[in-house]
Amino acid sequence: ALFVTTSSGSLSYIEAEKGNGEAGLYEMVSADGKVVAAGQIRKLKSRGNSTFLEDKKPYQMTLTEGADLLGTGIQEKYILLANRQDQSLLRDRIMYDMAGDMGLAYSPVSTFLDLYVNGEYRGSYQLSEKVETGQGRIAIDTETKRRETGFLITFEYGFEDRLAETEYYFTTKNGQNVAIKRPANPTQEQMEYIAGTFQTIE
Repeated sequence: ALFVTTSSGSLSYIEAEKGNGEAGLYEMVSADGKVVAAGQIRKLKSRGNSTFLEDKKPYQMTLTEGADLLGTGIQEKYILLANRQDQSLLRDRIMYDMAGDMGLAYSPVSTFLDLYVNGEYRGSYQLSEKVETGQGRIAIDTETKRRETGFLITFEYGFEDRLAETEYYFTTKNGQNVAIKRPANPTQEQMEYIAGTFQTIE
């Protein structure tokens, strides 16, 4: 179980708008009742695209000091998936585990837990690694100007206003918005390369 206390004692501000967040405290308890990790949360924020519109919302938890909550090494950022659009709650976990079993590098490790926020039970959540670049994370060269480099991209469903925050995105012929997260400042040649490659895949 994961017990979270927000600084305001409420989730009202965090859930009012995607990206809103605040500090707090956390305590993770094993199935036999032992505290396995505890500390300060620098920021607990709401996240997701269509999933943010659900009554059971997903969150991103950034710790003040990194901790190993999944047995994969010390990390600062963790994702709490609500799985609200999947009644089995298993879809994402099965796909993550299948990818890992097939040897797909950087497949997120996750675990199920009961989430309590400010003393209130919020339901079953899936605690997962955050997909990001950096030490111990996805190893791609984010500074190179080579045309054929590694990319970290995300699908953006709706929320066209978010795309206005970055010039680094493209839309496929089928209308899928794809944002380029890494490299952070891709060249025009890199953008044309990944857009063309993705279009071929589609």
